[in-house]
Amino acid sequence: MIKRILLIGFMLIFALTGLAQDKGADTTEIESDVPEKVQLSLDGLLKTRTSNNVYSLKLLDTYYYVLQKSVFVNILFTADLDVKIEELEKVLKDKFDVVKDKYDKYVTEMEKRTAEENVQIEEKNKKIKDDTKKVALKTFNKPQAPVYNKRKSYHNLYLKVIKDGAEYQKFKSLVPYEGSGDLEYLSFGLILEPGKYDLLIVVDAFDNSEDGTLLAEIEVPKLTLADIAAPKKNLDNSRPVFYKKVSTLLEVEKRFTVVKDNYQIGIVKQKFSPYTGNAYRFKSGDSPILTFFLKGAKMVQMNPPWDLIANISILKGKKKVSVFKPVKLQNPYFFQPVKIIGKKNKELEEGEYSLLIEIIDNNLKGTKGKIVLPFEVIK
Repeated sequence: MIKRILLIGFMLIFALTGLAQDKGADTTEIESDVPEKVQLSLDGLLKTRTSNNVYSLKLLDTYYYVLQKSVFVNILFTADLDVKIEELEKVLKDKFDVVKDKYDKYVTEMEKRTAEENVQIEEKNKKIKDDTKKVALKTFNKPQAPVYNKRKSYHNLYLKVIKDGAEYQKFKSLVPYEGSGDLEYLSFGLILEPGKYDLLIVVDAFDNSEDGTLLAEIEVPKLTLADIAAPKKNLDNSRPVFYKKVSTLLEVEKRFTVVKDNYQIGIVKQKFSPYTGNAYRFKSGDSPILTFFLKGAKMVQMNPPWDLIANISILKGKKKVSVFKPVKLQNPYFFQPVKIIGKKNKELEEGEYSLLIEIIDNNLKGTKGKIVLPFEVIK
């Protein structure tokens, strides 16, 4: 009974502090038919386990977020969508020119016909002495002219999630495009249980003239609420991640949506902009936000049920060049801006450093967890 009460409290606190339950999560599957060419590409990915290089699709990274019974998985990938945008725009422009030409010809013909008919009417009216019996002149109400608008999206993304060789989920979304050369990466989110999956991704031009494909294998870690709460002899942690910015979403997409240069978790209404790549590089004075989940922290029947302390310092080699005030954690979710600065706010010189985080769990008789994150200070 005590364990049940603690778990309920644990769930409530996590829901209020950035962790979420996945009950009733809304993810919209493909509603329309998949074009034949796209279906062939998806089938080809599944059968041959190879992909083509159109648009140079590449998996960039995966990020995981704790839910009650499953994990929110964000997939970041790169794509060179500018390759044939000019050609796709020309297709649109040519179609518009055809429509505009038809419109111009129709308007010219109708204006000419109306003018000719009105000449005939005026000739007849000259012979009619009673003004009340004269015929009214005709008017031509010109329809609104077609307007050429550039598309906000030139591509669709089709996704199939495969588990144990069988189709597990499938989705479709427009791919955002906002101009040449400004795309760093694209992302989308899924709700998956821990385990191994194949992602079959097709990015298809809006006119089905070409597509690019990507086969990605991912393994979703055991990072559910139950996994976080499970007792362990030693403290463990999820992969630490630095973010440039974390902000609140004013409007949340309820459909499966591909977004540009960030990733989103609609369940908790948050948008994340991570530092990507294998090496972290910061300028002196930056304050990247560091996050990770702690596994195995002990809960007790008290308020709060955790007694966790995080000691944070910056090292140059083995020497501590900056020591921060200890941070008391309200739950096993570390979410903390870390200012890249030396002692007494002294600017750090360029070079190699490391961030040391030592976690103390007082409920486990002072058991410690240690995380060391190398980084570079640049100009």
